[in-house]
Amino acid sequence: MSTLLSVDPGLRGCGCALWRDGQLVRTAYVRGSDDQEASFADVVEAMAEAAHTWQAEVRAFFVTHEGPMRLVIERQRVYGGRAARGDASDLIDVAVVVGAIVGRLGVPSRIVLPQEWGCAEKSVNMERVKRDLSLAELARVELPGSRGRVNKKLSENVYDAVAIGLWALRQTRER
Repeated sequence: MSTLLSVDPGLRGCGCALWRDGQLVRTAYVRGSDDQEASFADVVEAMAEAAHTWQAEVRAFFVTHEGPMRLVIERQRVYGGRAARGDASDLIDVAVVVGAIVGRLGVPSRIVLPQEWGCAEKSVNMERVKRDLSLAELARVELPGSRGRVNKKLSENVYDAVAIGLWALRQTRER
């Protein structure tokens, strides 16, 4: 019996997916601090604590047998040239969040680059996830939004977390 937490990290929110024995248990877009006045250290701590609390609550509710847990989380990468998007220095902040989550969870962890887990265009990842999950697992994918409207940009983080988890599970089976 094993549990895997796969995470697509962000500074104020992360896509998270929890797996039990190779089956998707639950996903969510987990929010840290929305306080725009908070210090960087407080934002990082809030994000790490939110990811820890979410997985602990999901495990307590859905997982009947505690067993070893491991974490797979994306490491950010700076792309040059035409592939560059946004401010590359923002990725340093997200790297700090990755370290904080790894440290807060305190479980065996694997930090992977996007090209390792097969990161593709967001629409490709979404279709791959929908194809690779069972109908029961798809029903467990919780997408962020409000008033019945899905937030497409934040949903991409959830689908990426699921894709990272699917990759990690394939890696485990191939060993």
